[in-house]
Amino acid sequence: MLFLFVGFLKAGTEQQVLALRDEFNEHLAQPSPRIALGGVLRDADGRKLGYAAVIEADDRSVVTDYLGRSPYHRDDLYEVARLAEFDQELGSVELSSD
Repeated sequence: MLFLFVGFLKAGTEQQVLALRDEFNEHLAQPSPRIALGGVLRDADGRKLGYAAVIEADDRSVVTDYLGRSPYHRDDLYEVARLAEFDQELGSVELSSD
């Protein structure tokens, strides 16, 4: 199954995000669940707004547990954080073969 996560950071969290960069990257490097596609969301001026990811997992609870361990969730840096099941209809995302 695919899930879409979108998280918009609270205003004024830039220094906290920077301080957590290494810990956040370690979190992203975990092998499960698999992030099929992910990246930074930016405004029209190129400033970081947040993050989005398409995550592959067998069920939602795997993804919610994973997201709950994120340092950004732990430190309450998201103004809005939404997770939804994603039914891909267009384009191509390489899925794992297991």
